[in-house]
Amino acid sequence: MVHWNLEQTEEMVDNLLEMNSKLNVLEEMLAADSQELVGPAPNLLHVHLQINRLEAF
Repeated sequence: MVHWNLEQTEEMVDNLLEMNSKLNVLEEMLAADSQELVGPAPNLLHVHLQINRLEAF
């Protein structure tokens, strides 16, 4: 039981440490898509998926 708790804690810490870099990537993708306000946004679906994954970590 203790080992399982330690693994879960390590996983949570790793996810928190990686979150900032993942958010930076998403910000860059959104910025790229916002350059063309009327045209297509090819990154939007990927950004949506990644935000959902970050929300559920």
